[in-house]
Amino acid sequence: MTQRASVVDSVSQPPADAGDITGSDRIPLTSLTLEELRDLVEAMGETRYRGDQIGRWLYRRLATEFDQMSDLSAKLRRDLGQRSRLHALKIARVLDSADGVTRKLLLTGSGGVSVESVLLPRRRGMTLCLSSQAGCAMRCPFCATGLGGLRRNLSSGEIVDQYLLARRLAPGGDIGSIVFMGMGEPLANLKNVKSAVERLVSSEYCGLGARRITISTIGLRGRIRRLAEWPWRVGLAISLHAPNDELRCRLVPPSRSFGLEELMAESVYYQRKTGRRVSYEYVMLDSVNDSPDHARALRDLVAGQLCHINLIPYNSVAGTGYRGSPRAAIERFRQALELGGVPVTVRRPRGRDIAAACGQLAGEKDETAS
Repeated sequence: MTQRASVVDSVSQPPADAGDITGSDRIPLTSLTLEELRDLVEAMGETRYRGDQIGRWLYRRLATEFDQMSDLSAKLRRDLGQRSRLHALKIARVLDSADGVTRKLLLTGSGGVSVESVLLPRRRGMTLCLSSQAGCAMRCPFCATGLGGLRRNLSSGEIVDQYLLARRLAPGGDIGSIVFMGMGEPLANLKNVKSAVERLVSSEYCGLGARRITISTIGLRGRIRRLAEWPWRVGLAISLHAPNDELRCRLVPPSRSFGLEELMAESVYYQRKTGRRVSYEYVMLDSVNDSPDHARALRDLVAGQLCHINLIPYNSVAGTGYRGSPRAAIERFRQALELGGVPVTVRRPRGRDIAAACGQLAGEKDETAS
């Protein structure tokens, strides 16, 4: 199916004052904390309270330009426009899936780096699948993002920007949940991800409930335990993809130094510390990890845990040599887990026609973007 690029309407356009993000030396305001915003306006001869007003325009009212900030003086709005811009990222293009609801955002940041986010329909509002890195260093051989390598970590402002910009595209501005399942390994950029989550959750910023945020990871030694110590009880999804170390080392190369026994121990620690169920993501690859023996081994691996298995039909990536499991094989696998008492769901693929499905995000360069 041919992908269709939508004409991004005025609501979803990048801010008029954004300028050339790739070369501008103006400060992106979403890269600053509220305290830093207060410092900025104070240095401009204004009262610190003006920083709070700017914050409300950024995070709650989704301002697209400084002139909308009607409770600021014309002089302050002009001065802000000369020395700063609203966002660290800008929307280059939006792709609409043939399903009429899934949308992929192609975004650009400093240095011309490309980032992708996806808006997905859910029973309540929309879910935003956002990225924590431009590219990925984990090198999973079936994943388009991993095949492209890592370009750089995203800043906390660039992570939050994905949410703010996507809200302008979501029906009614309603994003019901966020999943860190886009480009990159979140726990390899833990400092910036933590800072972003703090702003997404805080009532002073975005005010999104912590239980509506899920972080997806392959699992890096010690970092799931660190995640468990956060003050916010975010959800955890672990990209497992194999029930034994030998196969997982092939599919998830970093697991050579962090085996399943250790990973399961950290996952159980997270479950007990937070009281939250862990989701194990399992991509279904034809004749690779989808046999009845694999299902039984997976069932035994997670026995007794507060968890569920999310089976992911493979979304084709050119040049990998992998194929998705037939529907019948996925159903047999699901039944084997269910009969063993393991909660299991099969993910419904979305956005395959615009390369927006799980494992397909590659930070494609939009040649039409300015």
